[in-house]
Amino acid sequence: MDDNQCYHCFHCTRKSKSVRAHLFHLNHHRHITKYLICGLGRCKSSFKTESALRFHIIRNHRVYVAQTQHNLFKKSIVHNPSCKYNCPVSSCGQQFFHDRDFSMHLKDHFKSATSVVPCPSSDCLKQFKSYRSLTGHMSRKHRTQAPVTQDEALVLTPAEPPDLMEDAFLFSDVDVVASQDLMHEESLNSAQEDRTIALAQFFQKLEYKHMVSGVVTQAVYLEIKNLLMDYQRCFMDSLVSNMKSAQISEDLITEVVSLTSSCTDVMESCHLLRSIYIRKLFYKNNFCFVEPIEVPLKNGSFFYFVPVDKSLIAAFQNKSWRFCLKKPPFSQDGCCRDFFDGQAFKLNPFFKENPDAVPIIIYQDGFQVVCAIGPAKNLKHKILAVYMAFGNLPSEIRFKKDSIQLVALVRECDFNHEEIFGLVVEELKRLEEGTEIPGVGIVKAGIAFIAGDNLGSHGVGGFTENFSSSHYFCRHCLLTREKYNRPGGEVRLFRNRTKESHNRALQKVKIRKDGTIKSCQGVKFDSEFNKLQSFHVTTGLPFCIGHDLMEGLIAYDLKLYIQHFVELGWFDLLKLNELINNFPYSEEDRKDRPVPIKILDKKRLAGGAWQLWQMLRLFPLIIHGYIKDPTDEVWLSLLRLRKIVGMAIAPEIHESFHGEFQETANVYIIQRKALFPSVPLRCKHHYLLHEMENCFCFGPPIKTWTMRFESKHSFFNRSWKSSNNSINVLQTLSYKHEFLQSWVRSGGGVRCDVETSGRSPFVQALYSAAITNSLTKCASVLDECNYVIFKGTQYKKGHVVIVKRDSFCEKLEVGMIHLIILDSSDTVYFVVRKGTAILKPILGSYKLTLSDTFQCLQPSDLICFYPHSTYVRDTQQYICLRHALLGQPSDISV
Repeated sequence: MDDNQCYHCFHCTRKSKSVRAHLFHLNHHRHITKYLICGLGRCKSSFKTESALRFHIIRNHRVYVAQTQHNLFKKSIVHNPSCKYNCPVSSCGQQFFHDRDFSMHLKDHFKSATSVVPCPSSDCLKQFKSYRSLTGHMSRKHRTQAPVTQDEALVLTPAEPPDLMEDAFLFSDVDVVASQDLMHEESLNSAQEDRTIALAQFFQKLEYKHMVSGVVTQAVYLEIKNLLMDYQRCFMDSLVSNMKSAQISEDLITEVVSLTSSCTDVMESCHLLRSIYIRKLFYKNNFCFVEPIEVPLKNGSFFYFVPVDKSLIAAFQNKSWRFCLKKPPFSQDGCCRDFFDGQAFKLNPFFKENPDAVPIIIYQDGFQVVCAIGPAKNLKHKILAVYMAFGNLPSEIRFKKDSIQLVALVRECDFNHEEIFGLVVEELKRLEEGTEIPGVGIVKAGIAFIAGDNLGSHGVGGFTENFSSSHYFCRHCLLTREKYNRPGGEVRLFRNRTKESHNRALQKVKIRKDGTIKSCQGVKFDSEFNKLQSFHVTTGLPFCIGHDLMEGLIAYDLKLYIQHFVELGWFDLLKLNELINNFPYSEEDRKDRPVPIKILDKKRLAGGAWQLWQMLRLFPLIIHGYIKDPTDEVWLSLLRLRKIVGMAIAPEIHESFHGEFQETANVYIIQRKALFPSVPLRCKHHYLLHEMENCFCFGPPIKTWTMRFESKHSFFNRSWKSSNNSINVLQTLSYKHEFLQSWVRSGGGVRCDVETSGRSPFVQALYSAAITNSLTKCASVLDECNYVIFKGTQYKKGHVVIVKRDSFCEKLEVGMIHLIILDSSDTVYFVVRKGTAILKPILGSYKLTLSDTFQCLQPSDLICFYPHSTYVRDTQQYICLRHALLGQPSDISV
C-alpha cells in the first residue's frame, strides 16, 4: 500500500493499514506521551483523545472511520436530521441539541417531589424518581446507546455532520479488522519487542519522571510478575476445566496445554527487565542515552560531565522536538522579539560566517540538596550545575525543564574555573569547527550568550564578585563606586567595556605574594570562554531582570514605599495583609499570589521574582479605596517602578520605546534617591540604566532571564530525595537526569499546539444572529469548546484579549471571549464581545466597558498573546496588563 495511505508511528518505524491497528500499536507507547499522533501519510498532528483523532482523520484526510462505542455513549451522535433529543416526559416534549442541555433539563423535572421521569430509551418501561437512579440505570442497561429521539432505530454514523460525508475519500477504511488479521500484523511488527519497550518506558517514567525510588520500582515489577503468573495459572486451570466439560480427549487437552504454556512472550518481556541493574542496562542500549563522564580534578576529587557534542547529536534524534537548523529571519520592522534580533547576535562574527550554526545558551548556578528533618538535616550538598539550552528551538519550548540539557555537576567546594570550564570550552571549540550529525551532515554550534545572576556572570567572566565594597562593580561599563555616589552620579553612564579595554586590564592584573589577585578595573582573570570564536565576556553576559528588577529593586524599594504608607496612616500592616489575602485573584494569579508581609523591619519583602511582580502589579487594585493622596511623591514613584518593570518584561519591544524607558529609569532613580536619602542606592539601581542597552544587544530581557533555568534545580532536589543516596550524589543526579532525557527523546516531551476541553459541534441555531454573523469568514463546519490551550497559553470564556491600542496606550480596544471556535484544521477563533479599556493613571489599570457587538478574532490578531482576567472594584471592572504593550511603534518623543 502507498505510504500516503498508511498510518506511520511517530515513535518507531511501524506502519499500520487501519485506524484500529494504529491505535492498538500506539498503546505500546502510552508511557511516553498521552498524545495520539495521526501518522496518516506521515501527518504529525497530535490529539489528547481518540475521538479528536477520528474527527481529524475524517475531516482533514477524508477517510471514513466509524465512531467508537465510548463516543456513542458520551457524545451526542446524530440520530435524525434535526439533531434533537426529545424529553421522555409526555407533558413536556421539549427538544435539545446537546446531551448536556438534555441532562440539565431532566434534573429540573426531578426537582418536583411528585415528578416521575421515564427512561429515555423507547424500548424500556422503567420510571425513576431521582436523577441518580436514572443515570445508574442508563449506565447498566443502556451503556452503548445514546438517548433515543424521534427515530426509534439507532443509526451508526461517522463522527461528522452529514454534509461532509459527501466529500470524496482518498480510500475506504471501514475500520474493521478481524482479530486474526490484527494478530498477523502484530507478529510482522515484532509484538514482543513492542511490549518490552512499553514496559521499559513504564518503569523509566515511574522512576525518573514521577520520582519513584528504584526499590519501589522493583517492588512494582515483582508484583506485576506475580500477577501475570497468577493470571496464567488461572487461565490454564479454566482452559483445562472447560475442555474437560466439552468432553475433549486427554491427548488433545495435553497438546493444547503444551502449546499454550509455550507462549510466554509477556513473561519473557518481564524477565528482560528483572532488576534495577538490568533495567538501566536496557535503557542505555535501547534508548537515546548520553552517558555522563566522571572527570578527575587536581585536588583528588571529581565532577560529572555530559559531553556537549553527544547532547547535540541526541537533540537531532529527539522525537519531542522538530529540531531545525534554520532560525527565524531577523526582524525588519524595528521590533525585538528574541535574542536573534539583538545586535550582539547579529554582529557576532562566528554566526555571520556560519548562519546555520546552532546557537547555544549556557547557564551556571549553585543549588543545595538537604534533608529537612532527621539526624542528617545539617548535611548539605552544595552543588554547582552548568546547563545548556538550544537557541534555535522556539521560545515556548526552549526553556521547558525537559528541554534544558545538563553539561556538568560539581561540588561547590571543588569548583575550579580553569578545570571545569576549560573542559566545557574544549568541547565547544570542537563544535565551532563542526561535528558529524547522522542523517544531517556537518553541523557547527557556538555560544549565543551565557545567562546567569550577577554573582554567577561575574564569576564566569572573571570580574570581581564583591558588590558591596569593590571599586568597580559593573561588568558592562567602567563606572566606579566613588563616582556613582557623587551627586548626579546615579544616572551617569560611563564608557562600556570592550575587548580592547578588557585585554589592557588583563595585562595589569597582578598576583600578590600571598596568592591573592590584584584586579584592574574589576577584572581578575581571563575567562576560559574568551578562547571561543563565538563569545567574549564583554558582549555575551546579559543582565537578568528576575534578579535585578524583581528580587533587586521591587523587593527592597516596594518595602520602603509600603512602610511610608503605613506611617502616613493609609492602612496598618494587619489591614494590608487582610487586603492581600482577600483580593479576588484570577486562576493564573493564584499560581504566584503575593506573600503576606509578616514584618516591615526586614530589609526586603519575601517571595520569589514573579510573586514580587504580582504584588507590585496588583498593589494599586489591592489597596483600592485606601489611596488617600494620589499625588503623593512616593505613590507616583511606585507607579513609575511598576511601569519600568512592565516595560522590561514585555515579550516584544519596539526600538522607539528605548528612549522612553531610559528617561523613565533616570527619573525613577533620581526620585528614589531624593525620597529616601538615608537608604543608599544599590548596585542594581545602576544596572537598571543598562536594561534598554541590554535589550538592544540581546533582545527582550524576558527572553534572557534565568528563572526558567533555575526551575531545573527542582528536578535535582526531587531526584536526591527519591534516591535517598548521599554516597555519590553527583553520579546519582547526573545519571537520573540523563535517563529522564532518554525517555524525553523517545517522545515523552511531545506537546500539542492546540489542546481543547469539552469540544462539541457548533450549532448555529442556538446562538443569536449577532454571533453567527461574526463567523461568516469561518468554515461551514465548526466546533466549540470550553477552553483552549494554544502554544502553551490557556484561553477561557470570560478572558479579555487586547486587540488594539492608541498612540499613548491610554485607550485599548479589547474583547471578552464569549465563544472559542475551531475549524476542521484546528484553527482557533475567538468570538469576543467588543469593548474598550480606559487607563486610570491613579491605579495604573484599565477600566473596562463592553458593548453589545461581537467580533471573530484569531490569536494572530491580538497585540498581546496573554489573556487577562477582570477584577471588580466598587462595581467597576478593571484589567491589569501583565506587561507593557511595546510591540508597535511609539509616537512619544523623549
